[in-house]
Amino acid sequence: MPRLQRRSKVISIRLSREEYDQFQDLCVARGNDTLSELARTAMKLLVPNENGNGKAASEKRFSSMESRISILENEIARLSGLICVAKLEECQ
Repeated sequence: MPRLQRRSKVISIRLSREEYDQFQDLCVARGNDTLSELARTAMKLLVPNENGNGKAASEKRFSSMESRISILENEIARLSGLICVAKLEECQ
């Protein structure tokens, strides 16, 4: 992503080795080039943007995540049922 503004301010935080590794893995999974980019993206979700859409965008993402979790829960229940049926058939 091209930078439109020169960035000149620095924020420093301390992380445990486990936190650093976890964030590094998340960075790769999300396609962020750097941990700084990942942190900047995460912080932007906490602050409303100029249009006041920050909260709305976060709520939309949470709603989407809830829907996906519900789908996964249903799929887990379905697969668990299949496993139980398969085990019962083995016993006969």
